[in-house]
Amino acid sequence: MKPRTPAQLTLPPFDAPLPPGVSRPPKKHGCALEPTAASHDRLLRRVEVQQVTSLSRTSLYRLVAAMEFPAQVRLSTRTVAWLRSEVDAWIAGRIAASRKTVAKPSAKARH
Repeated sequence: MKPRTPAQLTLPPFDAPLPPGVSRPPKKHGCALEPTAASHDRLLRRVEVQQVTSLSRTSLYRLVAAMEFPAQVRLSTRTVAWLRSEVDAWIAGRIAASRKTVAKPSAKARH
């Protein structure tokens, strides 16, 4: 079977009737979707992620491969981005982990 080209793929029109019991959210500001907390999350491209985390490109992809950093979201065939909230959570986790490993000075050492 030959692969389909984009021209052969068809999607139902947005105005197609919905199944019984399903309704569309009201339009707001020209958008058909109801805004949610997740829809307000910003996407960061690789360079921005590197700036925010101070990681090199190699370190970033090694951490992703080791599942120690949030996975990227594929935007197109050659474009990826990361969710700002996930990157921020990773940074917060790294800060918390580093604070736990730092030994607090004892009361005797202060005097």
